[in-house]
Amino acid sequence: MFANTSLRNGDTFGIYGDLSVSVVGPETDSQQDDSPANFRRPAFVKDANGNEIATMGLFSPINREAEYSGIVFTAATMNWTFGLTLDGGWNPMDLITRNVLIRLG
Repeated sequence: MFANTSLRNGDTFGIYGDLSVSVVGPETDSQQDDSPANFRRPAFVKDANGNEIATMGLFSPINREAEYSGIVFTAATMNWTFGLTLDGGWNPMDLITRNVLIRLG
């Protein structure tokens, strides 16, 4: 999902507006202790106390022979679209969205 974004572990992305607002928003999801072993966490957000409050993740079922199989992507926030550009440019969030749609499409 990070192809062609130039993002590295620990990089910041998803800031918009006056650069003090983030796409994390008021409602997020984070990885729990009972998450499946095959849940991958490529990015996450921590609060000021060091608690993980948002987890970007990928999940695919272990049993690929199952009737229903595929990949689930979660951005862990309801404000993802606020980070997309409106001017036709390509910021990291645009590229992540494009990569996910191509992979899952």
